[in-house]
This record gives sequence, C-alpha cells and structure tokens, in this order.
Amino acid sequence: MKEIQNKSLIYIIENSNDEKKRYESLKALQKDFICSNRGFIFLENLLISDLNPKIRKKAAELLAEYHFPKALHPIKWALQIDNSLNCVIKYIEIIKNYNETFLNLLDIN
Repeated sequence: MKEIQNKSLIYIIENSNDEKKRYESLKALQKDFICSNRGFIFLENLLISDLNPKIRKKAAELLAEYHFPKALHPIKWALQIDNSLNCVIKYIEIIKNYNETFLNLLDIN
C-alpha cells in the first residue's frame, strides 16, 4: 500500500505543473521510501535538476534529515550552481549545522 502511495506521489512530483501539489506530494512521501537508497537518488535528482526552488529546498531538507553525512556532497554541489537565494541560504545552514555537530562530536571548542 505504501509503495503504491509513494509511486503516485512521485508521479505527481515528476509530472504536475501545480507547484503546491508537487510540494505537498514531496512532503507526503513515506519515511521508508525517503530513507532508502532509491529515496536518496530521487531527492538528489530533485536537488540538482528541479526547476522549482521550493522543491530543491525541500529536497535538501529531506536529504539532510535522513541521509547525513551522505547528503553533504550533493548539497555542496548544489550550493555552487543554484541561483536561488533561499536555496543557497538553506544549503549553507545545512552545512553549518553539520560542521557544528561534527565539532561537538570531536569535543573541540
């Protein structure tokens, strides 16, 4: 059942021209899909190639939440090519949070 729902949501994200439907569908994807390797690849593709900055930003948020530190590479790459200020700010926040977390793990202050 979840797989059918995810496939329907992915179809909407990939094919709809309705920004709100696409965004809500991205938010509604099931955690088990988002956490999977297929989910990582799907989100990475949205981050890198989607034309809508809201979709790219949400993809970055989901990658950061469910695929750290693996998500850092595509987020750093997106930071170099994205021309949306909101997206660039989000990418920098994600990288900053990762760096702070990493330093706390090393107990360096």
